[in-house]
Formats: sequence, C-alpha cells, structure tokens
Amino acid sequence: MMNFHAKFELNSKIDDFTFNEKHLHLVTENKEKIEKPNELLSSVVHESFLKSPEDNSERNLRQFSFRLKESTAEEIEKATLIIDPPVNKNGEHLGEKIEIEVDFSKNQSEQ
Repeated sequence: MMNFHAKFELNSKIDDFTFNEKHLHLVTENKEKIEKPNELLSSVVHESFLKSPEDNSERNLRQFSFRLKESTAEEIEKATLIIDPPVNKNGEHLGEKIEIEVDFSKNQSEQ
C-alpha cells in the first residue's frame, strides 16, 4: 500500500467541471500502474472539495491510498503520482496533467 496526502486548490473560478479519484494514478518504477486510489482507504476526491470556501483550507487536504499488486512498498524506490486535469462538461481538459516523481530511496534531508 502507498499512501499520499495532497492539498488541492482551484487557481481560477470554474463552475461546471469533473474531478474525482479516476483522475489520480500511480506508476511504480517496475511499470506497475494503478488506475485509481482504493476507495475504502482514501478520502473522497470530488470537485465539491475544490470549490470549498477559501477560509477552510483543511477541507482541500486529501489522502489517498494505492494498493500495490505486483510488488511491496519496501521494494519500490521510485513512483510517479499522476494527476489528470479536471474536465469541463464537453470533456475538454482544464489545465495540464501533473506528474510528481517520489524517490523513496532518499532520506528526508536529501529531498
């Protein structure tokens, strides 16, 4: 199991869009791809959380867990968290895909 915490925020006012757990993916160094976080072990990821009031920043903090099937967390030295952009009602992307490489082989002071 790999667990991530992230804070999501909108950088512009958008009224009609879709963003949910299907927009989150994990790819490990051995090319295992997990299409979405485990729903039972993760926070709800939904556009309503991105639209929450600005004075409640903790509401935008989400945690999500990916269940590894082909390897164990101890075996993984690097993984890439992929966050697809929200889409509008026409299916058009509202922004760019974000790829975050996480290097577990380094200790905290090296990152």
